[in-house]
Amino acid sequence: MESGELCDAVFLDLTEAFDTVDHKISLSKLSAIGVSPSTLQWFKSYLSHCKQRTACSDAMSDPLPMTFRVPQVSILGRLLFLVDINDLPLAIKNCKVTLYADDTVLYYFVKEPHLLEEALNDDLLQVAQWLQGNKLTLNLSKTKSMIIVRKSDMHSYNMRNNDTIKLPKIKYNWGKHRSRYHCFKDFNELERTVRNSSFKSCSLCNLLHVLMTSLPGSLGWRVTGDKTLEFARNPAEFIQRNIRTCNSRVFQLRVLNKPHVLVASNQGVKEILEDKDGVLDMGYKDFGYMYSLYGDLVIFNSDDEAIRLRNILHNVFRPEEVTHYMSDVEVVSSRLLNSIEDNDIVIPYKLFKQLTTEVCLRLFLGLEMETAKREAESVVELTITHWHGLISVPVNFNVYGYKSGYSKAMVAKNNLLTIITKHLSEEKNGFINVMRESEFESKTEMANHILLFVSALVPKALASLMTSFCIELAKPENLEKRIKAAQDDRYLENVLLEIKRMWPPFLGGRRLAKQEVIIDGYKVPAGHYVGILTRAANCDPKIFPEAEKFLPERWDTCNQLDRDRVWTFGSGPRMCVGHKFIHKIIKLLARHLLQSYEWELVPGQDLTYKWLPVSRPKNDVQVVFTKIAL
Repeated sequence: MESGELCDAVFLDLTEAFDTVDHKISLSKLSAIGVSPSTLQWFKSYLSHCKQRTACSDAMSDPLPMTFRVPQVSILGRLLFLVDINDLPLAIKNCKVTLYADDTVLYYFVKEPHLLEEALNDDLLQVAQWLQGNKLTLNLSKTKSMIIVRKSDMHSYNMRNNDTIKLPKIKYNWGKHRSRYHCFKDFNELERTVRNSSFKSCSLCNLLHVLMTSLPGSLGWRVTGDKTLEFARNPAEFIQRNIRTCNSRVFQLRVLNKPHVLVASNQGVKEILEDKDGVLDMGYKDFGYMYSLYGDLVIFNSDDEAIRLRNILHNVFRPEEVTHYMSDVEVVSSRLLNSIEDNDIVIPYKLFKQLTTEVCLRLFLGLEMETAKREAESVVELTITHWHGLISVPVNFNVYGYKSGYSKAMVAKNNLLTIITKHLSEEKNGFINVMRESEFESKTEMANHILLFVSALVPKALASLMTSFCIELAKPENLEKRIKAAQDDRYLENVLLEIKRMWPPFLGGRRLAKQEVIIDGYKVPAGHYVGILTRAANCDPKIFPEAEKFLPERWDTCNQLDRDRVWTFGSGPRMCVGHKFIHKIIKLLARHLLQSYEWELVPGQDLTYKWLPVSRPKNDVQVVFTKIAL
């Protein structure tokens, strides 16, 4: 009012609010905010099998099932009503909204008086539609309005398309009815809402605590209860079996003899990557052998140190630099892909591993296979030996000249760092020069990060994605999809996103809970490891209908708003720094294949995938390439 604005408020009151709560709608809303399947089943059991009958004098009606009503005096009744009314503000476009139990206030500030009526009328019509859809009824006799202005007039408001009512002015204690809670987006925020509101009770808070405490699964005993080998044999089958057994996409077990909570729900992974970064460490430094094989890297650090290193790397991969890097990618890819002869039988993973390895050598070290073949081949051998250290038992021994795989990997690492340091000292353009001019604190820090890019990790990830692209579009049922992808760039983007969703190169990642944290409605104790199951979360049927089917069309239809819920390269503050560069590379390679070749699978092959250490066909799948006539 001091700034000359008017405020018009409408106070909505619901008829028998708690008695008209629809059980099916409540359950669907609980599911939508991320309540775990086991907790949802618990609520369903609570609401089921309730019956009512009517007594009149000595007569008694037959019992009938109750599909509406939650008890207002019960703890769960109040909780369910909060969930039921929670999304009302989402239906309102103009006004601000205050919610308090079953009372709702719409209020609108404006300088032009004639705009008040228009804004409120528009929102009240939306409210009426929301109430109808949620099977709730407005109590018109108790619904009031108030105009906060020096001189006020009466206004007419439309509650339905064919009804106009006059709302009398009332006195309103603004301080008493100030917003006690706001529209919450998930079950975790619901708990905070209840705890911080005057609507809370100790019993209600305790109930929420219990609902978010019980993790499905079992940690078992140390050593004897460890599931590492069982997981490693067939991780995809192991994950699905536990999801079925626990009836939940979040469950606990013991892996690497440490307590883990594995998260296969899309919502859970979203919370880990985007919302819980402050309470979760990366968790890789505890894998001592990984740290020793790579040295101090951005992926091992947290907090300020991680931010510093990420800022440096973001500068290394800024768009103008990536444009220059892509010229190196084009040179190598054109040479190798154009070498495929007509009707050649090709093993895609071997082809793309060679291609991406040569790309990385040229790009990150300035080494060309054609002009520095001996040194390039030596580096390739070292990267393979180094990679084997990641997938071997981390035991360092040398007995009578026989070295463990881990020992050989450590030697390979040191030799690679020597080569990298030599190239850093030479006058070179491109990536090496950008790294030299960056703000790394030491040459060792710089060399360690180049080792990450040069090592087999990056080529194998790129080869994995391209192999999946090649094999999926070689299937007879996807012929039309391949033709459309060759002609329509937007559809090609959809195809590549669907490839990333269904076949991420790596099965997942891990974090370490620094303190107790709620993930997808489950309480994870401090000190527990959190396993991010990327592929399982990417195929969560709650988000993706027909999740196990290759459907690029989904990104323009049912999953149009879910393009950012594919976690292949992470998300949030720890998202892969080079994810846009990687996408440019695979799109370049995919477009080259689509424009130059047709291809199909050799019949009768086993297309089963293995998921460790990278996702790719278990066998050497063969594809026949045919050149497209120009």
